[in-house]
Amino acid sequence: MPQTSLIYGPSGVGKTSQLFRLVRYLLKKARETQPNAKARLIHADGGGYAPFEQSGYISKGYVDVFDIKYRQEMIADTRRLSEGKWPVTNRKGELEFSASAYTQDWSEYPILVVEGLTSIANNLIFHLADQEAGAGFKFSYKIVEGEYTVGGLQEGHYGVIQKEVQKAIVRGFNTIPCRYVIWSALRAKAQDKESREFVLGPEVVGSAMTHKVPSLLGSTFYLESATGKAKDS
Repeated sequence: MPQTSLIYGPSGVGKTSQLFRLVRYLLKKARETQPNAKARLIHADGGGYAPFEQSGYISKGYVDVFDIKYRQEMIADTRRLSEGKWPVTNRKGELEFSASAYTQDWSEYPILVVEGLTSIANNLIFHLADQEAGAGFKFSYKIVEGEYTVGGLQEGHYGVIQKEVQKAIVRGFNTIPCRYVIWSALRAKAQDKESREFVLGPEVVGSAMTHKVPSLLGSTFYLESATGKAKDS
């Protein structure tokens, strides 16, 4: 079972930079006993992963990146990744989950980063909306202007995504046989249905899971902006 952790906070607070610093530290420790150790980064955020690129960690092969945004089979790909699979490049130069996508030796990949939980959930909602007819859902409203259709989703859509997110965390990524699984998410404010108190937590579609997600993971860190001088060690 991996050691799981979550870093969350408002947009622009530096979550990606902190993720990189954490990966850099853990990778350095891992390479003391496993010189070929690498990290894997599942990326769904729109802001990119500049610290990983600018440091040379990607070009040097220290970090493998898979951008899950805009995948045609995003629900299936999320499940595949949560089962420990990793895409391989086919003859067309495209990433696909083939029979050889299973990771045989996780000692080479002790660190898995999922950036971020909020973006994956939001992208799944948009993906599900695009599959309206095939998924059997109906829009709660629909506006057609020219060749464009704008529709609103029912609550059922959110329930499906919340279930998938929870399944990916509890039954998926949390059971991958690597050493560390590190998540990131945006901050949300939601009301606890039992205590009626407002709590801060990671943003997932709707508010039902905001106060539940930290209990599904290990260490949880909340980031805020602060004024002052800092040393990057």
